[in-house]
Amino acid sequence: MRTYIDALEAPGEGDADRVAAADSDHTVIDLVRSVVAAQPRASAAAHTDKTARAVERAERTRALQARLREQFDEVSQRSLSRADRRRGQRRYRLEGVS
Repeated sequence: MRTYIDALEAPGEGDADRVAAADSDHTVIDLVRSVVAAQPRASAAAHTDKTARAVERAERTRALQARLREQFDEVSQRSLSRADRRRGQRRYRLEGVS
């Protein structure tokens, strides 16, 4: 036999009659007790879900940071090599070699 809460959370065919019957069987106190009893499970599931999403977000952030660091290193190396070439050309011009 399904409870009032079950019938409300997962309605199906003929549940309206079951809800009405369950409603007459349950007092308000029983209903409150069943809702309060369900909250810790829902809260724990929500916490686990939040934690999993936070872990995924942290992993994506670390991966992005690593990619950005690699790109920065590549650009820095290219910039340094250009600057070195320019310095070298200036040095040769000053010495009158080129």
